Amino acid sequence: GVAGAICAISRDGGFRGACCSNRLLLFYYLTILVECALLLYAAILCFVFVNKAAEYLAEYGDSILALAANEGLTLTELEAVLQNNSNSAGAVCLAAMLLHLLCAHCSATVLGYRYTSQRTVLATSLLGGCLGVALLTISALPETQEVGVKHGDLPELLIGTGVAALVFSAVGVAAALTQRPLLLAGHGVAK
Repeated sequence: GVAGAICAISRDGGFRGACCSNRLLLFYYLTILVECALLLYAAILCFVFVNKAAEYLAEYGDSILALAANEGLTLTELEAVLQNNSNSAGAVCLAAMLLHLLCAHCSATVLGYRYTSQRTVLATSLLGGCLGVALLTISALPETQEVGVKHGDLPELLIGTGVAALVFSAVGVAAALTQRPLLLAGHGVAK
């Protein structure tokens, strides 16, 4: 949040470095979006762990109890502590994600929605193109040909996914650069 505020102040206040503050604020915006995705993933893991805590304790109970013996906890007390802490951690992750989304909204407002959306589509499309190239490279490796069973479908699956990522990436780059509504709508539906 502090980095975003400094970028916005330098942009509007005319401080040194104002020439690149739009880029810095956009970088901050994109970083916030990645952090939101990671926080959502962490929250999902916490909530899934709550459901699996009893299973983990049954499987690894002896090892965990040996560690918890210092605290004087029984297996049922330990299970309750794990479930409470997991729920709390998941809630904190969701709250942090919502705060990050508010920060992203504020930075998009400062930058302008058109500028932000154009650059965001361009950045995600370029990353999608890199992913497509990586998938095509992985599919060409000899080790990939031998994964699982002989003559498996993994290389074809990787090739198909890589080509699709490159096509969607090309549409996204074209949409971001030309700002044509039809291309933007097609890219939005494809993603």
